[in-house]
Amino acid sequence: MPSAYKSKKKKKKSSIKPLFKCGSAEYSAKIELKRQGVSVAQRVIEYFSDGSSSTFAVSFDYPVQIEPDTFYTASAVLDGNELSYFGQEGVTEVQCGKVTFQFQCSSDSTNGTGVQGGQIPELVFYA
Repeated sequence: MPSAYKSKKKKKKSSIKPLFKCGSAEYSAKIELKRQGVSVAQRVIEYFSDGSSSTFAVSFDYPVQIEPDTFYTASAVLDGNELSYFGQEGVTEVQCGKVTFQFQCSSDSTNGTGVQGGQIPELVFYA
């Protein structure tokens, strides 16, 4: 479910990248990026999971420009018959070169996921 993140430096493109795989079954996944509650990008995919705990990439159909010092909500909603794996031990800030992402829990989350644990183990961006 959603986690909010705030960018410190301007990025040209960004995407929510991998998702955790689930039990062996068919699933749909919706990834979405919102700014001030308005969707700026989303994608829905169908996939078959082999039941392993590895992640796989899900990208938006087009690059999304992220503005500095702005909060965004990134979400991944999975729909399937089996429970999914999820990440734990999330961090509140990540710095990569001159780019810093700050994470906080989102009020959009309805299942207890957020900074500490959830479905989005990585953000891929281009500075």
